[in-house]
Amino acid sequence: MHRLKSNKILVVLGIALVLLIGTVAVFYVKLKKLESGQNSSVNTQAEIGNVIEKVGRHILLPKGEVPTIATITNLEDLKGQPFFANAQIGYKVLIYTQAKKVMLYDPNKDILVEVAPLNISSQ
Repeated sequence: MHRLKSNKILVVLGIALVLLIGTVAVFYVKLKKLESGQNSSVNTQAEIGNVIEKVGRHILLPKGEVPTIATITNLEDLKGQPFFANAQIGYKVLIYTQAKKVMLYDPNKDILVEVAPLNISSQ
């Protein structure tokens, strides 16, 4: 009876150890993805320059202004907005506030999907 109880304890401890190792592994992988920028919507200066260069091959870009660039990571928040009707995860949004232009760019197909005037209301 005593041996059966100690075996159960060992099994429970073994399962807890496996779960702990699995959890640590998952967090480690997520941390490495964040460090390498794979899971980030923040664009580095090099990425911004690369996107501007590629988009500039398709359209004349406003001079003297560096756009704010965002990467689409969630389509749910964009539903019902006509500008984003054809958007996909990974598309880039270039926002030129001074020139009042916004562009939707597909980096995989290297095409501009949408270009529109930027309407900023002060309400």
